[in-house]
Amino acid sequence: MRKLILLPILLAGMIVFSLSCKKESRDNLVPSATGETFNVRIAPNQSYEMDLSNAGTVSIIKQASHFSVSETIVNSENGGQVYKYIPAKDFTGTDEVFLMANKSEESHSVSNSGGCGSSSAYTTSIGTKYTTIKITVDN
Repeated sequence: MRKLILLPILLAGMIVFSLSCKKESRDNLVPSATGETFNVRIAPNQSYEMDLSNAGTVSIIKQASHFSVSETIVNSENGGQVYKYIPAKDFTGTDEVFLMANKSEESHSVSNSGGCGSSSAYTTSIGTKYTTIKITVDN
């Protein structure tokens, strides 16, 4: 009798487990046809930088394929972010990178009630922006 009850429970558990273990490709997470697209042309072994100072927090959601450097860095002069790309040694052809920028605004409010001072801060998301950089490396 216990085996008859246990069998459907095990079967249901296996089905739920198998459905929850699906892996989704990171490429499927890249939004299609949203945001801005920049077409860039550089010479082999040369670098390219895009100023992202006003973009908020930037992350690479799909990395370039043919690079020696492809990263977001902090600009030492203004503290803003910069995307930097250097193609793989002697590479010629096309490459592409997808960036996601999240911009938020921090607001502070101070309340003083009952003689006790208290301060609170909160962050409000302004939006997410997607950027595609299509890089052509040739002479």
